[in-house]
Amino acid sequence: MLYLERVGLAHLIDKRWQGMAKGVGTAKIIGRIHAAQIQIGSAFFTMSITVLEGQDMQFLFGLDQLKRHQACIDLKENCLRIQVPHLNTKHHPSC
Repeated sequence: MLYLERVGLAHLIDKRWQGMAKGVGTAKIIGRIHAAQIQIGSAFFTMSITVLEGQDMQFLFGLDQLKRHQACIDLKENCLRIQVPHLNTKHHPSC
């Protein structure tokens, strides 16, 4: 949450989306930001993000957002690649 306060997004958190995130571990969900401008590299994307309590991981991109932006999770290289609309996928910079 400290990061979201620092970048000026904390006031956008919709606390009606509170709950628990469960997967490899668990974390308390503080809420959701429905439309945030996220910069990844030189590209900007509008995404909804789930805001978590704690210092280890402060927010999540849902699978719906990753699919919407044609993201590729590269487990071998341990990185997330997102297709930039004006670039061919063959020209993505490496992680």
